[in-house]
Amino acid sequence: MDLFVRESGPADAPAIVFLHGGLLSGWTWRPVVERLPQYHCLVPDLPQYGKSFHLGPFEMTRAANAVAELIRGRVSTGRAHVVGYSLGAQVGVQLMATQPRLVDRAVFSSTFVNTFPAPV
Repeated sequence: MDLFVRESGPADAPAIVFLHGGLLSGWTWRPVVERLPQYHCLVPDLPQYGKSFHLGPFEMTRAANAVAELIRGRVSTGRAHVVGYSLGAQVGVQLMATQPRLVDRAVFSSTFVNTFPAPV
């Protein structure tokens, strides 16, 4: 899947992938990315959001696979730090669950891991 990606910083620098929340797109990370010129920052619009809207409908596994493809294709080391907020954090959790070797370190905010059925 060919996500729309905002990319900045040196290609050989440590890579950070920023994943946006629901009802938003990658533009929301701009103030953060501007403060990290020493990193290779990759900020995709997830499927069905922003400039990747045409790649919908959104589905968690497809989105995580698209992020994995992004890391494999644009990160020279094949591993990236992943930062996610809300929906993006859930995509990051899915990525770590299915393809953990692509993730160096992760920071996720405002997400949950579905543990259902819950123990009684």
